[in-house]
Amino acid sequence: MTINIQELLDKGYKEFRPTRFDTADRRFQKRFRAENGDTLYFINVDMYYSWGTIPENFEVETQLYQKGTHEPVNLKFFCGWTLADVEEYIQRIYEVGFEPYEES
Repeated sequence: MTINIQELLDKGYKEFRPTRFDTADRRFQKRFRAENGDTLYFINVDMYYSWGTIPENFEVETQLYQKGTHEPVNLKFFCGWTLADVEEYIQRIYEVGFEPYEES
């Protein structure tokens, strides 16, 4: 992915420590909220140090909840996505038929 750590921090992502069950070397998360304060969803970014020609690799994931049933759907992005593209795409998908993660 075409992401870097400074971009994540500049866009409001907060770093948090991976658990012993995580395979990521570093983790970042951002909460997306509605105007009324409801949490719509979180976007998580996992960073992996690479031994190849790319110094680090990133994967982005989110979980959305279907309107009416609150059944979860997981989405994972990698390869050529930019952070801006991921954020825009997730928002567009959310607006089609999903409800907040939790209500305030």
